[in-house]
Amino acid sequence: MMNKALKQKWIAGLKGGEYKQTTGTLQRKDGSFCCLGVLCDVSGAGTWGQSNYHKFFESHRAGRRELTLEDGDFGLSLRYITELTNLNDSGKSFDAIADYIDKEIPGIEQGQDLGNAVLPET
Repeated sequence: MMNKALKQKWIAGLKGGEYKQTTGTLQRKDGSFCCLGVLCDVSGAGTWGQSNYHKFFESHRAGRRELTLEDGDFGLSLRYITELTNLNDSGKSFDAIADYIDKEIPGIEQGQDLGNAVLPET
């Protein structure tokens, strides 16, 4: 499960109008993001590096460079990562995706046991 405070930051980021939406990658060189890229950005849990066409997220905690998220990152199951990717890449707006996150993705208070989930400090 995802940290509640991070979940609310993510929803605010998606609804706030600061992020331009893209598909197919976490972040493009032009600064546009997919919904999961917004999560990486608002989390503060890593830094952005750059390849020829895309930016990658270098997680401080997981110690890897990513063009996508893996099962357990930020407390999200592969099911949610896949569903969010599909919603984003099929053209759903950030507002619609934020509503989905708010209703469908459970939150957990900081300090509760998350098992093996990668959850950044907030």
